[in-house]
Amino acid sequence: MRSNSNAPRRVRLGAWPERRLSAIRIAIDILGGEAAPTELVHGALDAVADAPPSTQLAFFGDANVVAPLLEGSNHHTVHA
Repeated sequence: MRSNSNAPRRVRLGAWPERRLSAIRIAIDILGGEAAPTELVHGALDAVADAPPSTQLAFFGDANVVAPLLEGSNHHTVHA
């Protein structure tokens, strides 16, 4: 029996696909919350620590507050 090459690939929860991906862009609203923005930024950075290098996070919030939390990363802030 032949396998269906059009079938979706299953990926383990928490694992990134092994195949080469184009850029992944993730937008995160950091304007609200009890521990915002520090915990939101740290959590997002931890979540993508093992992601492909092309993964980009865009944090929407106060750029003056968030920029110091992103030093040394390739992610950016959109001032809102």
